[in-house]
Amino acid sequence: MVIEFAVGVLVASLIALGYVIFMNVKFKETPSEGHHDAFDRETKDRYIKNITNVMKNFNLKTIASTVTEFMYCYIEQTVAVLKKVGIRKEVDIIEDGSFDRDSISDNIVISDGKNNFATALLGGKIVEKYIDNVTDKVLYEKVIEKGIYSLEMIRSDHIERQNANFCSNCGAPMKIEGDFYVCPNCGTKYTTESANWIVANVTCYNYKTENRLTFLYFIPVLIMIVLAFIANYGSWKMKVISVLYDLALLGVVLALCAWLTKLMSGLNKIAKYDKQFSRKSFQKRVEYLVRTYERAKDLDISKVKSLMEPSLYERLKEQNKYDEFYMLDFEIRKLVVRDFEIKDDKQLAYVTMDVNKITINEKKKIKKKKGKYDITLYRHKDTLTDVKLNPEVITCECCGRNMNLTVDGKCKACGNTYDLSKYDWIIYDVSDIK
Repeated sequence: MVIEFAVGVLVASLIALGYVIFMNVKFKETPSEGHHDAFDRETKDRYIKNITNVMKNFNLKTIASTVTEFMYCYIEQTVAVLKKVGIRKEVDIIEDGSFDRDSISDNIVISDGKNNFATALLGGKIVEKYIDNVTDKVLYEKVIEKGIYSLEMIRSDHIERQNANFCSNCGAPMKIEGDFYVCPNCGTKYTTESANWIVANVTCYNYKTENRLTFLYFIPVLIMIVLAFIANYGSWKMKVISVLYDLALLGVVLALCAWLTKLMSGLNKIAKYDKQFSRKSFQKRVEYLVRTYERAKDLDISKVKSLMEPSLYERLKEQNKYDEFYMLDFEIRKLVVRDFEIKDDKQLAYVTMDVNKITINEKKKIKKKKGKYDITLYRHKDTLTDVKLNPEVITCECCGRNMNLTVDGKCKACGNTYDLSKYDWIIYDVSDIK
């Protein structure tokens, strides 16, 4: 009887959790089309080596033609901080072949009709070291035992059209004029460099964290089953203890379900408004915006002007630098969308994160800070998710050229100022770590 009761509690718990996790919110996580083999291993290693080495040798020329303008600006600011403090960053990646590339879209090319996108992954033990240039002493070290080093790559889709001979906008034959491919029919321009893969973003994350946490959830269940078998052949006291444990576990599971439902309420609201909403893409966007903003505020907030609401930029521009410490590492441990609403022609998403921030000053003193980090994002009310669209590349509404994001927020071909909130989330408000 005790065993049957325990099994009943287990089934009820699984049904409750299954409903919350699989039925409450449905997100579109990955693009539905694409083909493999964007670049070979040698090319991937070269890109990764260029990105990691520039933090050590400070030679920005090695990446000038292989990253987007925003990525170059981010790296340039990081190098400026390293030089200012007198340190360098070294990254070692020791491959172990432990992760499934097919399950996480490694080296898959997708297209939105005008641009190609791909992700290059390298998995293994990742060691990041910040080293004093004078004493060669390691001041800070971060080790990810089961990590993935990810490069998000983009290029113009017209390379697929017979070696860039035809315009991807109207299909007419292209002509080369100086550094541009020019369409004589519609006037669309592409830089010749846009025919090559360039890096739009770099991330590094722990691949095994979720698996370890999932295993921990089974420990109370194992205790319940073992206790039920012992109680089934034991005294009435053991039976009472077993039943009480089962009821306590059921209560914990129901409380967990209620907590998860509340945790996902904000995401749920976005998903109801935007049927193509991608939770993973949204989380990556938030992480990208936060890290880019945190890096820019160390030296020059104007470098992220196009990534934030104009009045917020004006307010932040008038503020002095917060302190003498510069960011070394910014880790987002948990991300929760508290709420979502439509207001004044804007979609507003209110996000809270648990973060760890590592900083350093010119005296090489390391400071660690962790806490809550609030940020509000917005995009135009008519903007919806396209899981194939990488926001690093947009089409100019004035001249029709495919262009990478620029630091000054203007199209390089015609000088038109673009509003990024029409394409993706940008920062509406932000606070310090609490």
